[in-house]
Amino acid sequence: NQREWHNKAAELILPGLVSKFMQNQSCLHKLLSTGTKLIAEANPNDSFFGVGHGLRSTDLWQKTAWKGRNIMGSLLMDVRAQLATDTQTNQSLSAVLAETRAVLADS
Repeated sequence: NQREWHNKAAELILPGLVSKFMQNQSCLHKLLSTGTKLIAEANPNDSFFGVGHGLRSTDLWQKTAWKGRNIMGSLLMDVRAQLATDTQTNQSLSAVLAETRAVLADS
């Protein structure tokens, strides 16, 4: 049933998106390089996952003109926020480990 799917879609898709970006560094880099920009699923035929406008539509650039819910764009922004935090944490941990190794090597 479509109503059930719409109610469960985000929670079912989110773990897959996280896995996708964790496994593909190139895709992760592209996602993180968007910074804090708004991400929109430009699909004129999908008003649930997309914004209901295609890439050539001037309405794509006006959020108030969107006909869709942009669930995929929202999910991608959630993934970006989560993985950006994880990436920063991992980089910090890597720096601490490298520093610890250097200290231990000197002693």
